[in-house]
Amino acid sequence: MPATNYQRNLFLNYAFGAKTTFASSTIYWGLSTALLTSDCTGTTAYESTAATYARKSMLNNTDNWTASEYPVYPVSNNFQYIENKLDLIFVTSGANSWGVMRTIFIADSGTTGAGNILWYDYLSPALTVEANTIPTFPAGSLMVSMV
Repeated sequence: MPATNYQRNLFLNYAFGAKTTFASSTIYWGLSTALLTSDCTGTTAYESTAATYARKSMLNNTDNWTASEYPVYPVSNNFQYIENKLDLIFVTSGANSWGVMRTIFIADSGTTGAGNILWYDYLSPALTVEANTIPTFPAGSLMVSMV
């Protein structure tokens, strides 16, 4: 799951003293009907317009994330990442279909269509969220890196 331009700039500014804070205590997962890019924002996330769709909040702590170390796993040369320790479970779609979701992302706002997108990744295959579906991503299935 690569970082957006916004997130890379935020990290660099923090690492070299231009900002004093970096991470929020809560992050928000979202699903997009589009293939997002590194310059996407919360207003260009193309989320479902179904009444039941909502971003999923998650506390940003070690209960929910593995630690990044070198090397974490031998996935590829010099590839460090963290992954979710627990299942990520969205709300049920209820009577509404959310459509075809092509990207999962992490944002700094829980409001649909707002805030900044921090990380994103394409869903392969795309996830069709029909009525009465609970989109779920198992523990260990979401890897976040600074790529």
